[in-house]
Amino acid sequence: MSETDSQNVNEVPAGTPPQNPRNKKLFLWVVVGVVAAVLALGGFLLWQNVSNQVTHTPDPSPAPAPSLQPQAIDNEQSEIDTSGWQTYRNDEFGFEVKYPAYLNDINEGVNKESFSARSGDDPIFSIKVISNEPSLEDYLKRFNDSRTAEHTEFDPVVILKEGATHVGIYGAIQYETAQYAAPSFSIETYLQGTNGTIVRLTTTRLDKDIDDSMRQLNDQILSTFRFVE
Repeated sequence: MSETDSQNVNEVPAGTPPQNPRNKKLFLWVVVGVVAAVLALGGFLLWQNVSNQVTHTPDPSPAPAPSLQPQAIDNEQSEIDTSGWQTYRNDEFGFEVKYPAYLNDINEGVNKESFSARSGDDPIFSIKVISNEPSLEDYLKRFNDSRTAEHTEFDPVVILKEGATHVGIYGAIQYETAQYAAPSFSIETYLQGTNGTIVRLTTTRLDKDIDDSMRQLNDQILSTFRFVE
């Protein structure tokens, strides 16, 4: 090869910048860094997704504790089978209510203001009519003040729960009471019709405290009560 040819081979074309080895190395390190960052980010997101699926399982909601308080009664939604029960209807004061047929020892007042049904040691179901009272709340305040007073000659009635329980039927007000000298324990429910008549439904047990079975019987009877024309 001639000297002229050798010079032509080693010459760099005009307008081409000279190659710098340091720039090539820097470019390679940048590419490697970007790839490493993408891989690291992808791995972190994958780990976070798996961790969330394992540790963020929602806890089941705790079941509500059963309540021993008397519950609101809805006549229309009640599913109690009362087809075999007896019906007491009082046309004089305009109401009716059902009670279990096994309570077959019946006693009714001559003036239609009282009624009771019992059987042996089973709870006693009774009705008392109080007429011509303008306000149920005012009557109950006077009545409770008189029967729980310490100076009364008869065994005072003790209201077992603080205040009254309102049940969802005709604005009824309910008490759990006791007379310890007898002894007797009662669930009393007071209802007032549009004509001012107050009806007291009472479930009473002698010598035994009020329990869930007694509350259930009382609620079943109460669910059948209605004022009539």
